[in-house]
Amino acid sequence: MIKEMIVSTTVLETKVAILEDDQLAELYIERNRYRGILGNIYKGKVTKVLPGMQSAFVNIGLEKDAFLYVSDFIEDLEEYDKVFTAAEEQVAKVMAEIEVQERPQRRDRDRDRRSDRGRWRERREKQEPPRLVTVSFPSPGVPDGWVLTAETERLASGIPESLQRLQPGEIPSPARLPTSLPMDSVALPQTQERVDGSPVCESTDSNGAAPEVDRPVARESAALTDRGETMAFSENELKARGSFSARRRGPAARRKRYAAARHTNRTERQSIDDVLREGQEVLVQVAKEPIGKKGARVTSHIALPGRYLVYMPTVDHIGVSRKIASEGERIRLKEIILKNRDIFGGGVIVRTAAEDRKEEDLSNDLKFLVRLWEDIRSRSEKVSAPALIHGELNLVQRILRDHFSFEFQAVRVDDESEYQRIVEFVDKIYPNMVHRVKLYTKEIPIYDEYGINAEIDKLLQPKIWLKSGGYIVINQTEALVSIDINTGKFVGKGNSLEETITRTNLEAVKEIVKQIRLRDLGGIIVIDFIDMDERKNRKRVMEALSLELSRDKAPSKILEFNEFGLVAITRKRVKQSLERTLCQPCIYCGGSGMVKSVATTCYSIYHEIEKMKGTFDGSDEIMIRVHPEVARALRESESAVVEEIRHLLKKDVAIKADPSLHIEHFNIVA
Repeated sequence: MIKEMIVSTTVLETKVAILEDDQLAELYIERNRYRGILGNIYKGKVTKVLPGMQSAFVNIGLEKDAFLYVSDFIEDLEEYDKVFTAAEEQVAKVMAEIEVQERPQRRDRDRDRRSDRGRWRERREKQEPPRLVTVSFPSPGVPDGWVLTAETERLASGIPESLQRLQPGEIPSPARLPTSLPMDSVALPQTQERVDGSPVCESTDSNGAAPEVDRPVARESAALTDRGETMAFSENELKARGSFSARRRGPAARRKRYAAARHTNRTERQSIDDVLREGQEVLVQVAKEPIGKKGARVTSHIALPGRYLVYMPTVDHIGVSRKIASEGERIRLKEIILKNRDIFGGGVIVRTAAEDRKEEDLSNDLKFLVRLWEDIRSRSEKVSAPALIHGELNLVQRILRDHFSFEFQAVRVDDESEYQRIVEFVDKIYPNMVHRVKLYTKEIPIYDEYGINAEIDKLLQPKIWLKSGGYIVINQTEALVSIDINTGKFVGKGNSLEETITRTNLEAVKEIVKQIRLRDLGGIIVIDFIDMDERKNRKRVMEALSLELSRDKAPSKILEFNEFGLVAITRKRVKQSLERTLCQPCIYCGGSGMVKSVATTCYSIYHEIEKMKGTFDGSDEIMIRVHPEVARALRESESAVVEEIRHLLKKDVAIKADPSLHIEHFNIVA
């Protein structure tokens, strides 16, 4: 595949187009007055904390406050306060000490809970009642049967062999009891002692009976719990409660239980009002630009992208891009990062561009990002919120950093000053590819020369025609993007309707993915393919869709055909689509795309006059000023409306056309 990058720069805007085999594949436009803020780092001030939404609004100096969700806020409070709020260093230390003390206990509880859930699931899947082990005590002061579940028996792994060989009715001596067995709640004869050495029964009542045994304290080892369901502890209780109720199984049910448990645990661990307060200053990065009426979404998990690496100073994670398929190369890259672990804190993601690069290149990139982070921290301590701490690269440099590779045959630029800046930037990242940057000097505008302007005009139309004669219709809404496919003029070349439909769908797949990339559509995208009866044809369409989307750099997921024949795609959206960038809502229809019909406006005039008929007593004639289209209808197709008005008011009616009026508006003058 031959790729080219076409850059057009003026004092008003910058446009970058990527061509694949001379076909427009991606388009980026940035106005100098409305430069993108994606990736910018700000020092902001919290203006409102919403515990019910688990989020906060942060003033970062824009028209609308940014939105910060609790999961996007840094979890390490000690690190956060040390870096950004030095005045609260003492409080941070105390919170850190508490966190360190509670961490082992919380980890043990979580491990025990997970272990209990796993054993409970295993028990239930076997569909067998719990195996009971009974040790008899003939003493009148001891219960008739000490009943343990099989799970408790397994937990008591320290029982010596001498105790395991007890005969029925034999009472074990204290010396033979294991210290790990939970015997502290079981009554023994008064000459015996508890495991911990304290006496069990020191006296009897007047009747000679042993005193009442205290109710045992609930232990996790005595009963297996799983989200509210408790296994019976004794044989009698088991009989009283009856058989266990059935529980849903399968991967879907397990995923729901896991998601619910994960969400519950996360909520218990952290609440937005525990970590943020109004007036607090925070360092955040823009993760999603303002879209429509929504403000920007920000995160405190800072990510600094370089040419080969992405440095994340607040996250302890090292990973390698999934697009690097070679396992050996992945291991090599990870070892290089681990070798330089002493020079940075936090985490690193190795980008796809790092494949087959030298260790020196990665080390230099990492050192640069670490120095950049130190500069950001230093600047953040010297300014007060709201303030811009670090701005992302301009549009051209971002695309060169993220997209430029050996696949590109040329980068063509129509502005000399921009050409010099691009040459300097490419010389830093790809010194041996500087010669591929070329200055365009023809008199014909560069985008007209390559036919890009004509393609941009087509991108603003909802209907796109296919070469076969079929077409697709793309409609953007607030919630999702809908794409409909129709055969149109295509009638097929054979006698099979199924084959005609399948060919249309396969052709539409390529155009749909092309339009998604060009228009930068994101969020939920629902595709209504033409219905196919055969499963193999639906599979062919899904495979073709997956193949085309694999060339898209934006992360996406595909949900296969549902029972209604729809396919859903979720694609990451971080900025406004091309349509929202180049267009605005229609001032005539208010963005709805529809206006009242001429007939509806005519009938509205009649109903309005019907309500106002009592106000026309002092005049012999009324005049109705309307849009020219409505005036024509009142004289011709809807003339019955005028007759009804004359009959209603017993007056003459004059119709006057006024081009300045909206087609839905009218004036009634007596």
